Amino acid sequence: MALITMISHGNNSAWSQTATIRNAKENNFYKKQMILLQSAIDKNFYVASAGFYKEKIDTAQTKNAYSYLWPLCGMIQANNEIEKTNKSEGLVQNVLNIIQYYYDSSAPAPGYSSYIMKFKGGDRFYDDNQWIGIGPVLARK
Repeated sequence: MALITMISHGNNSAWSQTATIRNAKENNFYKKQMILLQSAIDKNFYVASAGFYKEKIDTAQTKNAYSYLWPLCGMIQANNEIEKTNKSEGLVQNVLNIIQYYYDSSAPAPGYSSYIMKFKGGDRFYDDNQWIGIGPVLARK
């Protein structure tokens, strides 16, 4: 009975929600939101003069001037979706180029440090390194 009640109550019904989603897709609502989000990230977090992203908008709130590695792993995936949706290129590669500054060739095994090596690097986390591998593989599909 609860399902029937939900379906039959005006603007809160499953039918109107489905119509809203359909209208959003037809009007490219989600695509526009994705582009706005990407623009906001670039505007507020990317430091063009350094070539790195900030961890926070207000760098006084953090001990490092730039982002740790982990958020960049998410950027690989987000930029991959943007490239596929907009049929554009280069966004994933731009993030991969930044990630190379985190590469640490020291023992016990080469991998990516949690922070930029020229700024003394950081710890190596298996999950960060895993996502650096997974992100580009998914982008090639």
